[in-house]
Amino acid sequence: MAITFLCTRLKEPDEDDYKKLRKVMQYIRNMKDLTLTIEPIPDPKWWVDSSYAVHLDMRGHTGVVMSLGKGATYSKSTKQKLNTKSSTDAELVAIRCNGTSSMDKTVPSRARRICSYNDNLPR
Repeated sequence: MAITFLCTRLKEPDEDDYKKLRKVMQYIRNMKDLTLTIEPIPDPKWWVDSSYAVHLDMRGHTGVVMSLGKGATYSKSTKQKLNTKSSTDAELVAIRCNGTSSMDKTVPSRARRICSYNDNLPR
């Protein structure tokens, strides 16, 4: 998700964008010897998350990952197509607009189970 987000900031990057880029580059350097393996399980697992109002036009950003066991077999990172009023709304838009549409292509409706974990708790 970080790389897709940084690609939207090419015209006017700020210091935070450069910090994110440094973190991505450090991660890539540290993981160059990591071997990607995929081990299957019977039911696919999905994770959908969003960031609220991170783009200049105040739209959110969504990330979707599907795993059939060990390793990601599907991933997607997109800018949300509409503005939301809260981070909770951004999460709901992420699930509805990205999560279920991606699942429609890969998972029969009888096999779908959506579990939502709230990461928007006040500190």
